[in-house]
Amino acid sequence: MYCAVNRFHLLGCLLTFFLLNVSVGQAEISNTLDLTVADEGMLNLNGFEGSPDEYGVFETYALKLPEFSRAVYYQGYWWPSGGNRVYAHIVEKNEEHARIGDLSASGPEGGIFLLLELNDGRYMAVLPLVGTKAYAWLDASEGSLEATDRDKIFEYVVDVDQSFRLKFGHHGRDAISGDLPLCTWAVADEPYTAVAKVWRAASEHPEIQGRLQLRGEKDYPEIFEYLGWCSWDGYHLSIDEAKILAAIDGIKASDIPIRYVLMDDGHYDRRTVGYDQEKFPESYTNMLAQRDESTVRWMGIWYAMFGTYAGMKDPEGLAPIQEHLFAGHQGKLVPRADLVSVRTYYRYIFRDALEHDFDLVKIDFQTHNMPFLAGNVREKNNGLTHPNPVEACTIIQQGFHEVINENFEAMINCNWHNGVSLFNSYSTSVGRC
Repeated sequence: MYCAVNRFHLLGCLLTFFLLNVSVGQAEISNTLDLTVADEGMLNLNGFEGSPDEYGVFETYALKLPEFSRAVYYQGYWWPSGGNRVYAHIVEKNEEHARIGDLSASGPEGGIFLLLELNDGRYMAVLPLVGTKAYAWLDASEGSLEATDRDKIFEYVVDVDQSFRLKFGHHGRDAISGDLPLCTWAVADEPYTAVAKVWRAASEHPEIQGRLQLRGEKDYPEIFEYLGWCSWDGYHLSIDEAKILAAIDGIKASDIPIRYVLMDDGHYDRRTVGYDQEKFPESYTNMLAQRDESTVRWMGIWYAMFGTYAGMKDPEGLAPIQEHLFAGHQGKLVPRADLVSVRTYYRYIFRDALEHDFDLVKIDFQTHNMPFLAGNVREKNNGLTHPNPVEACTIIQQGFHEVINENFEAMINCNWHNGVSLFNSYSTSVGRC
């Protein structure tokens, strides 16, 4: 999360930090969710049965919150994709209005976390939850978007009594039923404790447990104990074998203790996701031959979650696995939502990395999962491409992580900042944000 150097602004950077034990209460669910009834609690939709509206939304609730002086609202610019980072939007408040700062023109919908400084000096954390069939997200779209003196940066002004809402849906068309997680909240004297409590409660929910694991309970790969070098910083997309080998030679000749090299975007054929034969005529053989125990011990490689940044549409490029593909929004090809297809898809996408025994993988654009499966969720009847995008994403994330854990020592998550990705991050412990 990108945050200014300001204590309050930094509070939400604790999203995945320092999580403790929690006792979970309940609150009555109606059109308004009253989070003032207890200092901490968990809301579930027990025995839920319903069909979504034309946006793929089942329910919209007003949130009744304790009186607060200011807040930090976490939301990505590309919702329902999380974007290149999650932004910490400062919420300033007066007697009549709450003002949410530093927004894009798309507005404030899609919040994944909220941290409030209460009038009594305590702090409240509110965390929408992600289940296997649907998920919750925050919204504040009942106000007006106002331009600022900065280009393409806006503020959102909303009535103080209607500042935040919680929506629940899957952006698809299927009806769902069951006992479904909705949100959790906690109040504490310190923001660290409030943040810790909601993430602990979420990780222990029966439908979430195992899919969302706390940082302190994960193994930290040895690779990340050392300094690494990434080709993106020096070359962006303009890489080839000669540049990579020259960089490795330079690293080995220097006194800088760099122990792994990560070859980022630009190394592959965007039609087949195999190695670019012009840039790497010997595939990655010569690069991997430079690995040694005394200098560069590990080699890493970059991939996009769904083949390329923009997705893949040419079925011939993925001909060997066509039976395992689903044509999502605008024909973008993703794995079918069954574990056999997902595992087959990722073993094929990663085939060159597996053949050459790369140690580390960086997976980018993970949050394209929702746009590719759901389409434009801001428009009515937007195509509703998949019957249940959340369920499909849950299955895809599971199979994806299984293939990663089977074949690589470590992974760097990149562009993974939406609820569906974070709540299905399993044992992975490192993310770029």
